Amino acid sequence: MRTLLYSIATSLALLLAIPALAQDVTLRGHNAEVFFAAYSPDGVHVATASGDSTARIWNAMTGEVVDTLVHGDIITTLAYDPTGARLVTGGFDGFARIWNTSTGELMTSVSGGPARVRWVAIDPTGARLATAGFDGVARIWDMSTGAPGPVLQAHDLPLYTVLFDRTGTRVATASFDNTAAIFDATTGALVMKLDDPVEGHTGRLHSATFSPDGSIIATTSDDSTAKIWSVATGDVLQTLAHRERVNWAEFNADGTTLLTAAFDSTARLWDPGTGTLIREYVRQSDALVTARFSPDYTRFATAGFDGASRVYDVATGTLVREVAATARLYWVEFSPDGRRILTASVDSTAAVWDLPTSGVDDLVAAARPTIGAAPNPTTGELAVSFSLTAASRVRLELVSASGAIVATPLEASLGAGDHRVRIDAAGLAPGQYFARVVTRDGTASTPVTVVR
Repeated sequence: MRTLLYSIATSLALLLAIPALAQDVTLRGHNAEVFFAAYSPDGVHVATASGDSTARIWNAMTGEVVDTLVHGDIITTLAYDPTGARLVTGGFDGFARIWNTSTGELMTSVSGGPARVRWVAIDPTGARLATAGFDGVARIWDMSTGAPGPVLQAHDLPLYTVLFDRTGTRVATASFDNTAAIFDATTGALVMKLDDPVEGHTGRLHSATFSPDGSIIATTSDDSTAKIWSVATGDVLQTLAHRERVNWAEFNADGTTLLTAAFDSTARLWDPGTGTLIREYVRQSDALVTARFSPDYTRFATAGFDGASRVYDVATGTLVREVAATARLYWVEFSPDGRRILTASVDSTAAVWDLPTSGVDDLVAAARPTIGAAPNPTTGELAVSFSLTAASRVRLELVSASGAIVATPLEASLGAGDHRVRIDAAGLAPGQYFARVVTRDGTASTPVTVVR
């Protein structure tokens, strides 16, 4: 057994157990297309953003409306904070609005001008909000007060997305000017613009996403490619070719696989280090707008203009479930426990779809890591032990109670078997904590109680 020592003075994230849903639920009540939908962090509620100028919060089990939030103009984006206590909506009126999810009350509104807010993102701590505007400017705001922070300027045309890295220290923007940019999230300083005149994109961008370790960024574009960029140098490392516009990309847990969704009706898995195509999925009959990994990265789901969402097993490539809405889909994401998917549709509805668990869950569980900690409760030194069923790139994360990853005690390639990381918990405040291990086969977490 391998033993490492790591000292910390910060808290760990609380992860919640989520009940299973017994059946599919259609969320009806909007009067215009539903552009976006998201689960609350605890999986109890879902929120939807609509062209009818409202967002709605729904009971994910029953489909009942819990609250209707009147934004004032078309809403195309929304995001929960890490605790689920606040929800942010972004609209065509140029405002992002922050709502109390318990009461439905508007807490504050922020705006940098009349330009549409195309995307909103909240940093892992829940302290800062980033907005992406059609004026080509991203802005950082204080989530508690609404006070303006840094203004991020590097583009001449509208922004499509703005996303934080997993540490919350950097922000990436994707623009219709064919470029992406990286900013310091605290100062607003431009770190780098990704605009290689020879190997860069030749069409507008739709996303720019950091890898888990922050060393590379994946961008997607109208030019039918996704590109992998070095964050250190700004060089294009790989060009991943589709046949039409690439709309979305995201990394798996350890950054060894990239998932792309394109208008050529395919989703693809790639090795971002070599640019090698791992597998192509071609069941859709129309454009794909997004593809999302499940929380444990063992599955992914697609959303297409053909009104279908398909869920695949990453390891085998087999189709787990296919669901069909009545009209084109704009978005899909998994529930926090990975047992359901949520879709948003042009037909004014969203839907929660149950996923099969029999057999598949047994296979997935066999591959997932296991984790434990002792002594528990602890007053000082803590040993976090975990077992791997196969060799993997491994990351042990320590996360604050608000959701920020504040330390990574271990990030290495390890063999199958038992491993142990010793942590000095003497500096931790008393309370309930969790540690989480992330591998290519999934994630596992364990509770820790610190006492004095």
